[in-house]
Amino acid sequence: MAPLAKERLDEFLALPLIARLATITPEGDPYVVPIWYEWDGRAVIMSARERSRYLANLRRNPRACVSIAEDREPLRRVLVRGRAEILREAEPDRGEWLERSRALCRRYLGERAGDDYQDETIDRPSVWFRVVPEEIVSWDSPEWHPRYYR
Repeated sequence: MAPLAKERLDEFLALPLIARLATITPEGDPYVVPIWYEWDGRAVIMSARERSRYLANLRRNPRACVSIAEDREPLRRVLVRGRAEILREAEPDRGEWLERSRALCRRYLGERAGDDYQDETIDRPSVWFRVVPEEIVSWDSPEWHPRYYR
């Protein structure tokens, strides 16, 4: 099982896969949600509604993990462990943030449906944040890692 080379990692993370964001609750339990994301080559960028539970978790404890995986062959996957940083506090998306949001909606819903969704939600405040990797683990194959053989 080989890790994805940087170029292949960037190509993989450009796919419109649903990420799973893991945060930590006040009780210390894991809290995992599906989420749209953007990879900028250095960090995983996401948007959240102001009152989302996972955003409250990140504000209290910025440790996070993001899992992005294919559910079908070739079963590549990436795990990003790091800390969340707020990029922009809650407000409606305007200017560069609107363009970023529109691109994200189009990526996941297609051009027409993405634009419709963006237009319907344009005045809802969102918080933009990123998970800056402290570690990235990737797998380029469904083969078992040698450590699992005895």
